[in-house]
Amino acid sequence: MKPSLPAPPADWRPAAVVFDCDGVLMDTETAWAGVQDRVAADYGVDYNQAAHKQLMGLSAADVAQWITDARVRSLPSKAAKSRA
Repeated sequence: MKPSLPAPPADWRPAAVVFDCDGVLMDTETAWAGVQDRVAADYGVDYNQAAHKQLMGLSAADVAQWITDARVRSLPSKAAKSRA
């Protein structure tokens, strides 16, 4: 994805930085949920409304672990493979 704004000059430094960790200033949760959905789909994991509620507010590392665990649970067991 190409940035829509030009880069600032190399010597530019912000006068202040605002960390909106609770979503009051910007609704970042919606965008983050979309990212989670796309990544989960890439790994064949169903990211439904229940998953969204379960993962809301968690760190990226926790979400990645949840997706990994869900993917592993969806794989056939070794016993099932040996019977095939």
